[in-house]
Amino acid sequence: MKKGIIPTLALVLLIAAIIVTIYYMIAPIVGPSMVTAALQKGAERGDAKAQCGLGLMYANGRGVAKDLDQARKWFEKAAAQDHKQAKEYLKKLEELKARLENRRGGE
Repeated sequence: MKKGIIPTLALVLLIAAIIVTIYYMIAPIVGPSMVTAALQKGAERGDAKAQCGLGLMYANGRGVAKDLDQARKWFEKAAAQDHKQAKEYLKKLEELKARLENRRGGE
């Protein structure tokens, strides 16, 4: 019986290593979409934190295509609920927009 324990333990460890490897290969692919879906759901329900988080995702292009108009939309919704970070991000977004317009005007 002692002879059978070592091969069984080795097999269990091998299977565990394969599962962990597969998880780390798939997690970056599945992770962002799951986070995006959860934030989208919360944002649509009116959760200011989720709205701000979704705005950040759109502003940075993390898990979604970069879209500053969508970022502004979600920051505005969160700011309307007095979410302080969303107000700060909205202000930074407006400053960025003004700088970009100034550059275009100077060309």
